[in-house]
Amino acid sequence: MLKYRQDIDGLRALAIIPVVLYHLGYGVFSGGFVGVDVFFVISGFLITSIIWKDISKGEFTFGNFWKRRAIRILPAMYLVIVAVLIYGWFYSAPTDYESIGRAVRQQVFFASNIFFYESVDYFSEGLAYQPLLHMWSLAVEEQFYIAFPLICILAYKVSKGRSPLGLFLLLLLLSLSGSIYVIADDPLRAFYFTHLRAWELLAGSCLAVFLSSHKASPGVLKAEVLGVIGLLLVVAPVFILDHDTVFPGWSAIPSVLGAVLLIYSGAVENTFIRKLLSAKVLVFVGLISYSLYLWHWPIYAYFTYVYGALNESERFLLLIASLLVSYLSYRLVEQPVRRSGSNVSGKKVAAVCIFFAVVLAVVGQFIRKEHGYIDRLPEAAKVYANDREWGKFQKKCSELTAERLRNSDYCRFGPKSDQSEKIIVTWGDSHNAALLPLYKAMAEKHQVHVKHFGKTACNLMVDDLVPDAGCKLFNDEVFTYLKNNDVTDVIVASRWSSGLKEESYKPDKKSYDKLTESGYELEFQRIVKQFSGLDATVWLVTEVPLQKYDVAEFMTKSVMKGDDSIPELLTLAEHRLRVGFTDRLLINAARDNDSIKIINTESGLCDDHECKAIVDGRSLYKDDDHLSNFGAMYLESIFSAAFGDGQF
Repeated sequence: MLKYRQDIDGLRALAIIPVVLYHLGYGVFSGGFVGVDVFFVISGFLITSIIWKDISKGEFTFGNFWKRRAIRILPAMYLVIVAVLIYGWFYSAPTDYESIGRAVRQQVFFASNIFFYESVDYFSEGLAYQPLLHMWSLAVEEQFYIAFPLICILAYKVSKGRSPLGLFLLLLLLSLSGSIYVIADDPLRAFYFTHLRAWELLAGSCLAVFLSSHKASPGVLKAEVLGVIGLLLVVAPVFILDHDTVFPGWSAIPSVLGAVLLIYSGAVENTFIRKLLSAKVLVFVGLISYSLYLWHWPIYAYFTYVYGALNESERFLLLIASLLVSYLSYRLVEQPVRRSGSNVSGKKVAAVCIFFAVVLAVVGQFIRKEHGYIDRLPEAAKVYANDREWGKFQKKCSELTAERLRNSDYCRFGPKSDQSEKIIVTWGDSHNAALLPLYKAMAEKHQVHVKHFGKTACNLMVDDLVPDAGCKLFNDEVFTYLKNNDVTDVIVASRWSSGLKEESYKPDKKSYDKLTESGYELEFQRIVKQFSGLDATVWLVTEVPLQKYDVAEFMTKSVMKGDDSIPELLTLAEHRLRVGFTDRLLINAARDNDSIKIINTESGLCDDHECKAIVDGRSLYKDDDHLSNFGAMYLESIFSAAFGDGQF
């Protein structure tokens, strides 16, 4: 064990306090997330000091190392995971509970950083709801410590006991360079991935081996100056950076360097900075910092999930609650386990840890497999939750490619084509997929043969802009099919506005240059010309109103809280303002071409003032812009003309 330094616990306090206040929404601490970077440096310094000391004495074993890590990290982490699962059973909507199950399954094997990279932008406004989001940093640390001890052992043997400082510096520079390079194209990868965060831990490792080979401490004056500089470098980013900062990369260097300088200068006793960091209140917060890190985020996440945005008094109460729960966790879990763990064999510790990991992983897998256990909900909430689900056939039918279309591998509904007077092709993106239950029901009701040509995230107005998505190839193949086959009607439903600049459409996390309104109109006219050349009636479906919230999920959560009141609805004026340009293009196309007609969703979903979201305790939407199965069937009357029922 290393000689205990109170100032390092004080530095832990400087790391955890900004993180907690940033998460709780105290705006002045807009860069509080840098506290995690300070933690990485502290961890790298302390653990490398222990590893290198043991290796130098010939006492290092992987068993003892991982036993110490397990005793330090796992008990409190497992307790938080169990608490999140229990609370989530009663308060989480199915989709959110399913996401928690996935996160649990990944975290028990320290891989949640990869899961969150694929699903959560840490810097999104208000942070995405996920009560285990903060555990990405634990995953990064433990992944780092899988390989790092082996690197230390090899370095010791190859260098015959000499300091591995040069090797560690080289690895640090490679990791930092990778972070700076990757962050330009994929900032989330730079944020979440271990090899691109390793330089921060290695900064502490470099300091550890430097101090081990240079026994002389810096002079008092030098330590004072370096300590002040280090304190400024750690504290300033907390108030300067914010969620718009490109981070980590260059932006993380001040915090990392500041932490290194504070630890280095703290080797000299009786300096002002060391005394400051050794203040009792900071040391106390530092001692409970691990539990505080674990508990504060789930407490905040669930409170805001159930009750919404915090006011000042609620924010303060959550801070006090986090401190209290963390202190209890420290006293009743962390300390007792550490004391008793030293008397338990490594094999027993490993067996217990593996048991809990497997049990929690299985629980997480079952939650994922059962889609968040919808049946646990109150009946009214269950109805809304089911409105959020699409059928398997909707997903399958909306994954068409140009090749599959050429091979006639697409979904069909109703009687065979030779038994139907009308042959309808339905074409479009996920907004078209939302209408599949309606298409299927009306095909059977009216004995009309329907062929569904659907490709998610691929509407007609982005085909030239996203070549990697295969949209252009697919849409060209559809036009080729329509020209060469007997089709009486084509129904085109899409999120038309996705091609415009004001939309935030980012397939595969890659943005692209959008069309201006003039450029959009030119592209649309090109498509209309192709429609006019078809020997079929083309029905253009206007874009459904974009609601202000995820309707089905919002109502599921509300009913679970005992509140079934409907929130503010989208006004008709707001809807028309958003889609006015694209609707005008569709209407003009129908006015100028006898073969083009309009199916106006506004007439089915809006009255003179508002656009409906809830009807008879059912959600018309599966989220904020895709119709639910119930919502699709609700529009039967406005689609009847396309299926030959009545006059248009």
